[in-house]
Amino acid sequence: MMTNPGPNGRKKGIQSFEESIPFIKEIKFTYGEWFVGYETRKITFKGEDLFLDVDYSCFNQNGAKPFTQKFPGKKKVFLEALTSLHIGEWEERYDNWNVLDGYSWSLEICFSNGHKAVEKGGSNDHPLNFDDFYQLVKLEDKDSMK
Repeated sequence: MMTNPGPNGRKKGIQSFEESIPFIKEIKFTYGEWFVGYETRKITFKGEDLFLDVDYSCFNQNGAKPFTQKFPGKKKVFLEALTSLHIGEWEERYDNWNVLDGYSWSLEICFSNGHKAVEKGGSNDHPLNFDDFYQLVKLEDKDSMK
């Protein structure tokens, strides 16, 4: 049974997450719909560079092929943008059970400093600034991620 950490425990968890942001080694984000397919983006940090691996579920209907490439920009700028989103304050789950056959998403952030991996996710619901995160992990406007 999961216990409520209370306001002080939640505040410490948020602070711990924010302090660990410079130690992020990988971000894995999956987004999609059951009948359309899912896209998984894995951003890996190596030195000051970021690398992006994109893979698609077997249900992908748009014909896109998996790829790997260097992510534009540098680690410092990306982490500053990520920090501004306050992901540590996001709830663990966002679910709207009144919607059928909608979208779902998951986010896993792994660290190199021993901080426990942070996992967030949802189905047919998301935090208020989710679209800002979504834009951050896109490559550019012509990116296939919709």
